[in-house]
Amino acid sequence: MLHVKFHLPPSRVAERPSLQDGVSAADERNNLCFAVECMQQASEMMQLERSVFICAAVLLHRFYCSKSVRDHEVKKMAVAALVVACKSKGANNGKAWDVVVR
Repeated sequence: MLHVKFHLPPSRVAERPSLQDGVSAADERNNLCFAVECMQQASEMMQLERSVFICAAVLLHRFYCSKSVRDHEVKKMAVAALVVACKSKGANNGKAWDVVVR
């Protein structure tokens, strides 16, 4: 399992929207880990550069710093993060739409 780490001030960690919505920290972590693993598999199947996958993982984690996993389906947000990462890293030669279609 791949673990992507980023740093937040302690005050932001305690105030994550998922925790405020009653989602346990373990459930939130499991959902995000599942999404990151799915993005990793998809990026490997599409033969994307590693930087695209890393960008997508960071986008997903940053999104969930301000939104709750209860309000936004993790699978759909993982696809969206991968598409945006493909576009931002210039890997949009049809590969970004492969994610949406499949």
